[in-house]
Amino acid sequence: MELQILKRFFLGLFSLFLIFSAQAQEIKRKKLKKTLLPVPTIGSSPETGFYAGAVATLDMVPADDSTARHSLISAEAFYTERKQFIASASWDITNSNRDFILFGENSWMKFSEFFWGIGGNTAEENELLYGTYRLELENGFYKRIGENKFLGLDQQLQSIYSLQLPEASEKNQSTLKQITSGITSGFGLGYIFDSRTTLLNPKPGESMFMVHGLYFGKVFGSDFEFPHVHADARIYLPFRWKSILALQATTELFGKNAPYLMNAQLGGSMMMRGF
Repeated sequence: MELQILKRFFLGLFSLFLIFSAQAQEIKRKKLKKTLLPVPTIGSSPETGFYAGAVATLDMVPADDSTARHSLISAEAFYTERKQFIASASWDITNSNRDFILFGENSWMKFSEFFWGIGGNTAEENELLYGTYRLELENGFYKRIGENKFLGLDQQLQSIYSLQLPEASEKNQSTLKQITSGITSGFGLGYIFDSRTTLLNPKPGESMFMVHGLYFGKVFGSDFEFPHVHADARIYLPFRWKSILALQATTELFGKNAPYLMNAQLGGSMMMRGF
């Protein structure tokens, strides 16, 4: 069943790429300035132990246009002391006229995480360490409708399988029941305003606003049914000492039937972390 759903998803994804293929050819015809940024990653965490890997980012921009928006393609992989792994690929691609934006955040992992239950008042003694395989696919296809304005289609799929659950005490049985496996799949529409030219290093005065709404349901092969609305606003202001003050506001709203890993989470690479 899971394999059939993934086949249908990739067939639909390939069809959407074909829609934009004619415009994407411009990227190939233009002479591009390319910069490859490889970075090793090492670290340690309570869930994984020691880990090591690498991330590489390819930055592309038309060589003869200093105002063009950069395109990015990134790949990352690392392996942990406890035989876990994460492999991911992401991209944000456009042409020199910004006629469209193609973006994706896709990953496959075998990973362990601590879990205390859903909500803001979970007890420390609820702590459980569980392991899982996880496939996450998130992609967007946006067409320009005005200057720096885009309207498009969003897709998300999350597959949780091969759960490795710990033995739970009588006190945290309710926490254990919140850890569920299955497929979550949805589609929706979104709007983007984005005046940034270099995504890795936005300039003062640039800004971005994004909002999208998705529906997850059986019609898309999902085991769960719920709506999801996500909004993200960022602005970059000039600051003293030749610095930039970057501000971000974000909100996520989910229906009550969303599985635990689809609920809003505090932390990660997009919030509560300084760069």
